[in-house]
Amino acid sequence: FCLERASFDAGLGRYVSLSLTANARVVHETSRWTWLNVAAVALSVPMCFVWYLAIAYVPLASMGLGTNDLFYAAQNILCIPRFWLIIVLLPIACLLPAYAIQTYRRLWHPSNVHILQELEKLSVIGAPELDNVDLLREPDV
Repeated sequence: FCLERASFDAGLGRYVSLSLTANARVVHETSRWTWLNVAAVALSVPMCFVWYLAIAYVPLASMGLGTNDLFYAAQNILCIPRFWLIIVLLPIACLLPAYAIQTYRRLWHPSNVHILQELEKLSVIGAPELDNVDLLREPDV
């Protein structure tokens, strides 16, 4: 049984997309990870769906807290293919410009920190010929 209610269904799809986008951005920007970081990101999206289902199956109007506009909204929207398309395409569309700009800056205008990160990845730092090189010194203008 699938009903389309445009305003709530689109809003709930955007809510899930927002959660996915924010988590993807946090994952991309975090350089040092602890078990708390992993737990927060790993539980964030499932908790989004748990909240989504919980609010959809609680009749708020019977408790005097509002209307039943969201009652069974999850059941209605989870069977609509557009919902799944939104939660896949919207985070990609939101994150693509940020990733493109960061990739451009790292490849063609790297900072000293980026250069050191690449040297660490290649295990070049610690080589005797680089011990006396001051990579953090700003170039003379």
